[in-house]
Amino acid sequence: MNPWIKGDMDSEMGSHMRQRLNSLVVFVVSVTLVFTFGNVLANSPVANAARARPLYDIALVGSWSPSQKQNSRNIELGAKLAINQANSSGRLPFRLALVAYNTMDDPTHSVAVAREIITNRRVIAVLGPTTTVDVQAVEPILSRAHLAMVTPSAATPSLANSDWTNFFRVIPDNDVQGSADAHFLVKTVGARRLFVVQDGSAYGSSLGGVVALRANAAGVPTTTQLAPATTQCQVGTSDASQYLDVALKVLASQATALFYGGYYCDFGMLLNALADVGYHGVVMSGDGSDSPALMNIVASPSTLGGVYLSSLSEPSTNAVFARSFAALAHYSASMAMYAPESYDAANAIIHALGSVTTVTRPALLKALHHVSFNGVSGRIQFEANGNLKSTRAFLNQIQGSTITPVGLI
Repeated sequence: MNPWIKGDMDSEMGSHMRQRLNSLVVFVVSVTLVFTFGNVLANSPVANAARARPLYDIALVGSWSPSQKQNSRNIELGAKLAINQANSSGRLPFRLALVAYNTMDDPTHSVAVAREIITNRRVIAVLGPTTTVDVQAVEPILSRAHLAMVTPSAATPSLANSDWTNFFRVIPDNDVQGSADAHFLVKTVGARRLFVVQDGSAYGSSLGGVVALRANAAGVPTTTQLAPATTQCQVGTSDASQYLDVALKVLASQATALFYGGYYCDFGMLLNALADVGYHGVVMSGDGSDSPALMNIVASPSTLGGVYLSSLSEPSTNAVFARSFAALAHYSASMAMYAPESYDAANAIIHALGSVTTVTRPALLKALHHVSFNGVSGRIQFEANGNLKSTRAFLNQIQGSTITPVGLI
């Protein structure tokens, strides 16, 4: 006779046994359901589609130094918006991720970044670099790796005249902008003498050099002055005390107009010095100074009154882009220089990727030469050397404390 089924003890022990057996059954059923449900999820159309769509990285290469931080942020968000829209559309046989690399305004670090990027097989293209110095540092490495780069902001003309076969940009170059600036100062403003100040950067020297060259060619006496970027504003070598001497030279030259080639922080300090010495000529700068942060540098809002700022980037008139960007960034696209260009640069890469049979770096590079579409910043189509097929430059003017679009130069 089985002792486990006799008497009260037998009944109690039987009850415990039944509970244990029931628990075991529940556990086995639960485990079975988990694995079964897991297999259902793993084999669902959504999961299979996600597995079937390979993931590629677009490397965003830029500088988040103080003088470049806001522009780089605008560029990052413009690209992110394009990539988010591409991924959510479900129409592409791949997924994309934007991966940011900070060059820190240091060419040595830029080289290290480029070497890291080319060894990452998931990186299919580079958006950027955002500055001329960084392009010059990384391009020899990216070009040898057949890795396409599309910059939304680097405008130095010589970048397209090298032997690099992977270079593209979605803005015109400084020849276009500098020529338009000089034409405006000479023909529209009627400058009789021009004073050009350059900050010594690749960007400032390039843009300021074109303005001086074109103004001289038009018969306007032009004085040029180097005022190196300061340590107060960016990775510079000079001190803000230099601007009083520069302003006095401007005053002594009897220049009726001044052009500054450089970035907003140093431009603001120059404007303060010009106000201190009583200069009343027309003042103009380029897109390096076209930033709301300029308002925080000047001693008085009246210092900015009437200042002109040229740009190769114009706020997009595309209402859908403007709404989508504002929803992502939590600030207006009208204040986001280079965001439309970055959005178009990312879409140029996406268009090219969608046109190739097999996704490889060389295939994408070849496809970019055939990209043609209407972007939010204008028509996107490239010359053989990677330059944008466009000759447009825009004019803004500071009215009160607001940078106001004027129109085409």
